[in-house]
Amino acid sequence: MGWNTVVGALMFNAQFTKTVTLTPAQIKSLISSPTLLVAGEANQIISLLSCFMLFNPGGTPFGTLVAGDAISPVIGGTGANAILSNDGLGVLATGFIDQAVPMGIWLNPFWVNTATPTPTALRGASMFLTQFNQSSGFPNGLDWTLGNGTLTVFVRYSFIRA
Repeated sequence: MGWNTVVGALMFNAQFTKTVTLTPAQIKSLISSPTLLVAGEANQIISLLSCFMLFNPGGTPFGTLVAGDAISPVIGGTGANAILSNDGLGVLATGFIDQAVPMGIWLNPFWVNTATPTPTALRGASMFLTQFNQSSGFPNGLDWTLGNGTLTVFVRYSFIRA
């Protein structure tokens, strides 16, 4: 087998990185106030390429977590037009942000529909970090009330013209 010959230019979407560090107050309000990770751009859909989260504990672990509480990047808001990463499950908060030692975790960069988002709803939409309860289904859950520490989110992404 030989190499394919390509005439013209190969076009690849530019890749970008962003690092966002959440304060304890932001972590405790991820349902009521999701944290902006990447601002949307007109006529573009965000393509998440990789995501790593690093939790650095404070003096008090996040202790009001409920079984099934999860953290996930989301595009398209918190309604029927939202899509979640990590196969729609997010990262379980228990065993992660309730620890007294630093913890890190990679997310699968796969987007999963929570319902049937329209391309129009995703075009130009921003990516946020949110929290929800897997057992109750997205976007259900309660904000956490206890704990401190920081959560740093590293994302690599590109935009798809839509």
